[in-house]
Amino acid sequence: MQFAASNSDWLSCARDDAIDMSAQISITARFKASEQVIAAGMVTRDEPSNRCWDIQLETDGRISFLLLNTTRIIYSIGTFDDDVWHSVCATFDGTTQAIYADGELDNSATTSGGVTQSATAVVAIGSRRTATPLYYTGLIRDVRLYNRGLTADEARAIHILNGADHIRRGLVLHHTLIGPQDAVASGAIADSVGNCPATPNNSPTFIEAPFGIPNP
Repeated sequence: MQFAASNSDWLSCARDDAIDMSAQISITARFKASEQVIAAGMVTRDEPSNRCWDIQLETDGRISFLLLNTTRIIYSIGTFDDDVWHSVCATFDGTTQAIYADGELDNSATTSGGVTQSATAVVAIGSRRTATPLYYTGLIRDVRLYNRGLTADEARAIHILNGADHIRRGLVLHHTLIGPQDAVASGAIADSVGNCPATPNNSPTFIEAPFGIPNP
């Protein structure tokens, strides 16, 4: 799906108890973007008074993975604003916070604490919903949310198999975002798990499959 910060495009995923992880989390997505004008939320669960967790593309091209406001945040070593397809897998298994990029471990840090919860914050795709929303420009597809920390082998498998629906354990949200076949009659976008259909805000645009990134 194509997002434009100039249009304030984003997707709002419906609230469901399944996304209220407390101990572990993994967020994965595929994206294609050039340089961002501001730090841009890709997949986030934030609200004006509370940043639960998010992955975003920074203005220097690095990916950040945040847990619990700004007290637990790591940045990728690599940069990914080169207008080609990449995959990102951000994981927290209860002790280690890690970013995998294109199937390989990019950076990690030992941390403690759980996953921040919110009674009101939704999962957003293409925006960080803080007091001043931070919108993303570029393409995003194959967004997944797991209630556990994925292993290095699983992160690599998701990258290599390029969107194949094969790692289901702990999967609580999956938006493929590859074509209008994902839309339902109400105008919402179907979540293949069934928990969190997404509502488009403004004018994000479906890009028809097939497209993607080459396998390594």
